[in-house]
Amino acid sequence: MPRNPIYPEVENFIILKKRAKLEKVKSDSNKESSTTQTPKRTSTKRKDSPTVKDISGFIREILFKAQLFVNFFILQHPTNLTNDFFDQNFWYTITRVIRGSSDEERPADQNLDVALLASSFVELSATTNGSLFVPENGLKNYGQSLSAACETVVTTYNNYYIENFENIICNYFIYALRTKYLNAKVGCIKNLVKNRISTLPLSKESLNNEPFKILPALRHILEKYDDIYKAQATQKDKTDSMNSLLPRRFGLFPNPTLHWRFIKIDAQNLTGIFPEAKQKKQANESSFDYQQRCFYQMFALKRLDIQNCEKLQALPEQKGKMFLNGLYTDGYTCRVLFARKVLPSPPEDNMCLELNDLSSEESKHRLGIEKIETDIPSPKTAYMEQFVLYITYMSQHMNTLFDFYGFETSKVKWLNYLNFQKAIQESGNILINGGKKYNKDRRKKTKENRKRRKKTRRPRTTLEERVLTTIPKSKRYTLFFCYHKFSKL
Repeated sequence: MPRNPIYPEVENFIILKKRAKLEKVKSDSNKESSTTQTPKRTSTKRKDSPTVKDISGFIREILFKAQLFVNFFILQHPTNLTNDFFDQNFWYTITRVIRGSSDEERPADQNLDVALLASSFVELSATTNGSLFVPENGLKNYGQSLSAACETVVTTYNNYYIENFENIICNYFIYALRTKYLNAKVGCIKNLVKNRISTLPLSKESLNNEPFKILPALRHILEKYDDIYKAQATQKDKTDSMNSLLPRRFGLFPNPTLHWRFIKIDAQNLTGIFPEAKQKKQANESSFDYQQRCFYQMFALKRLDIQNCEKLQALPEQKGKMFLNGLYTDGYTCRVLFARKVLPSPPEDNMCLELNDLSSEESKHRLGIEKIETDIPSPKTAYMEQFVLYITYMSQHMNTLFDFYGFETSKVKWLNYLNFQKAIQESGNILINGGKKYNKDRRKKTKENRKRRKKTRRPRTTLEERVLTTIPKSKRYTLFFCYHKFSKL
């Protein structure tokens, strides 16, 4: 059954933009092939080898749907949760179901209710009209990257409960005391609650062994918050509802992200994604050195001031750091993995790839993304009906949001990161050295500024020239300003 688009004009606009871009790429390639006189070189990359963008987009969609299903199961069966949810093998098993790969058996160390998981998956799949499955479409060599992504998801869920439960409980008690004692100072209430929170029988260390232990308390608090919001929605007097104090709701689980993902490339999937990186192993060469040589052959590590493979292998002795034969990349930027003994200055381990980004006129408002994101139902609820509305809405608009937060957003994120770092550096320079504005040594293009000032400077009068020739240079600007000020009086 074909999918009926919710916003057909938005999807048609995106399709037209893709077609125009494809025609431009084809025309550019035809021009290059007609102007070049050199014979064509045969590529060493196999036709079946995937690209980084293909794997990143594939893993993003799989993990998005896997998290939707797991969150649905947590909300539907709160009493059937085990620590297997915080295991990498569990998430990899769920991704196999999402991919439709059921040929492998479940790991023996998982104590899961498979029948209950299967019934929940069938129920959610029927709600979303079978859109939970993600076809592979011939994609290969993505298993290692998917396994590393599953490990990241496990860490996200584990840290979500351990790091947030104290703040959630504190905010609940603060809200309860503020609604009961309206004349009390907020600062006093916060100090009282934070001083008593240390007396809770539950700590981060004990919760690390069983993170779902705190879930019943969080669910109880969220149900009370839902009832407060429902009561406020049914109030007839709008002025009372505007002035009433409302708590800040939270989620019982992490929300899946729509943004472009980083994938891990290590020695196990390097030659599968980049066949040209494969090298012939030398005699008496260790596996670690061989893998480093393959990475050096494939990536431009000279940008990190590593001129040859021998310097790469000698990093532990020379600089106290070691390349771990791996990196994370989203197809535009990458994070190179190093281990170091001491804490030196952070290395410049970012390499940029060329990319044609989206034009500035394609904003959220024009594409309708702003309205779609504004109308998203809140997943921060303890009721099943409300969360099913969220899943249904996200399933309907998932493709549109995936297209908007595609690979092109990687450049925007990278530029935002650079500007953020520049702002921090400039703030530190202002505090220490006075910044570029007040420090002449840090100014740029001073010659151009002097030429521009000479062109725009008005000619001086005879009286002004006489004053400037009799005054030291250090006091000329002050007296020149005073002269103009009093000449106008």
